[in-house]
Amino acid sequence: AILSLQSFQDVQPAELPAMLRSTAHEEIQTTLGPLMNQFIDRFGFSQLYLINLHGVIVHAVPYLDPAHRDLTRAPDDNTELARVYERTLSLMTNQASDYRIFPPLNQPALFLSTPVMHNGILLGCLVLAIDNQHLNRKLTDVSALGESAEIVFVSQNEDHILVLNDLRDGSHTAFSKYLPFEPAPGKDLSPSQRAVRGQSGSGVVRDFRGIEVLALWDYLPNLRLGLVLKVDRAEVFAPVHHLLRLNLMVALITTLIVALVALFLSRSITRPIND
Repeated sequence: AILSLQSFQDVQPAELPAMLRSTAHEEIQTTLGPLMNQFIDRFGFSQLYLINLHGVIVHAVPYLDPAHRDLTRAPDDNTELARVYERTLSLMTNQASDYRIFPPLNQPALFLSTPVMHNGILLGCLVLAIDNQHLNRKLTDVSALGESAEIVFVSQNEDHILVLNDLRDGSHTAFSKYLPFEPAPGKDLSPSQRAVRGQSGSGVVRDFRGIEVLALWDYLPNLRLGLVLKVDRAEVFAPVHHLLRLNLMVALITTLIVALVALFLSRSITRPIND
């Protein structure tokens, strides 16, 4: 990262085409390319970008069209990649982007960034995108909690709430379902509406399917998104109902046995008297 940024730290956006055609860039691509690919594969990332102080992407994995390598020019200055890059250089700290569609690749991306320093001098920014399949497997595998258990990630998108992951019932894919930001008149806030407002809590509510669920909700400030974990109420309380039925059955059997014993004893006591 340092070698690549040092070599092209002075490249301006207007010089981008010449840089990409240069022998120096080709040599660095040949040297660093395999190493960068191994790195992202090993640690669960899908994208890697090295960006200099002028907003020029000097190295990209996978290959990124030169038309999208200038983060100072529209429309690429309005992407989550550009925003996380700007925050990293402004605050000089690691940053995380909102989880949104990255238009140049037409796929969702959660970017993690860090400033690149050498001998106390800021060279630029390293940005990585977490592999979406890896992310979904890690964050949405709640099968141990029950057949109907589901985690839903939500984020405010203007006056709506955007669902960021595939729904378990298959009704909607990631980034295709919107929920209202405001509750219906006379209704309480839903778990999703509470989560994106920074609230945390739990309760029995009806989800967007109209089914009663036991829900827990929270807000993840570093990622600026809400999380809702829900399980169908019928499944949660099924063991309780089973236990109640079992206890009732035991009580009925016990009552029957006691009644039969009492009847036997009463007959045993009264028979000698009658005799």
